[in-house]
Amino acid sequence: MRKGSRRWSEGDLLRLTPLVGVLAVVALVLVLVGPSVRIAVEAVQGDAALPLAWLDEAKRQTDLDGEANLPATFSAALLALVGLGFVFLAGVRRSRGERAWPVVVLAAGAGYLGLDEASELHESLALFADRLHATLGLHNFAWLVPGVLLAVAGGVVALRLARALPPRLRRRLVLAGVVYLFGAVLMEYVTSFFLVDLPGSAELTAPQPVSYILLNAVEEGSEMAGALLALAAVLAELRLRVVTGGVAVVGAPDAVLEAAGGASVRQTGGGEHRASLGRTAAASHHPGAVTTVSDQQQGSLRGGEGDR
Repeated sequence: MRKGSRRWSEGDLLRLTPLVGVLAVVALVLVLVGPSVRIAVEAVQGDAALPLAWLDEAKRQTDLDGEANLPATFSAALLALVGLGFVFLAGVRRSRGERAWPVVVLAAGAGYLGLDEASELHESLALFADRLHATLGLHNFAWLVPGVLLAVAGGVVALRLARALPPRLRRRLVLAGVVYLFGAVLMEYVTSFFLVDLPGSAELTAPQPVSYILLNAVEEGSEMAGALLALAAVLAELRLRVVTGGVAVVGAPDAVLEAAGGASVRQTGGGEHRASLGRTAAASHHPGAVTTVSDQQQGSLRGGEGDR
């Protein structure tokens, strides 16, 4: 956007990463409000003079350990955004002539995690643990036994797929995966030791120790943080390009150069050539010379203007 104006010009490139900052604030509010409301409501649960029905509903809607409420919906939407980002990235890679299928597989994985977050599919893994008599005394957390095995297998597959990605994106996604699994597996296991184990779904409404509530906040917060890191990594590879009648999702200029082998862009006429990424980028390599990205190869080039 130009200084002193709210209008964008055709060809301008807009960053998508500011969206991550907004979502991070929402995640922080949920992680702080959820345990605070639950602890407060459970502390006054026996006081008949209070509007307990309203308090219970507030607890249900903000409980990080709950289902079909605000935190669960937000986490599912966050993972869905990661999957959508991967879909757009796959399209960009295909337009450049690069392999897109590894990114499509990662998109499917993120979509599955979002579906699982919304419907608690992983809980059904406990049936396999019970069938194999391999609950390891975890009872309501028995899904962790087969879950850890699936997480390891999924991690190995994801690492192999990530080898096809640019180094910067690969490093960021690995960090995001580590943070997410720290919450989804390790912290879930630690939290299980502090739960007041009750039959059926009674544990969802029964008061729990403060230690359990706080550890659960760390668990869910880590999962949200991992998803946010993954979203930031993917959106850093994309831009919104202003076109006639709207915008188009394209690749980031620095991502094109990284894909071309980290080639530098020649300074011409006092201005740096900035790549418009709606087309396939090609670079000419000459031994001992600086790689030049031509106007014809890169599309419309903008001298001295960066991303908006």
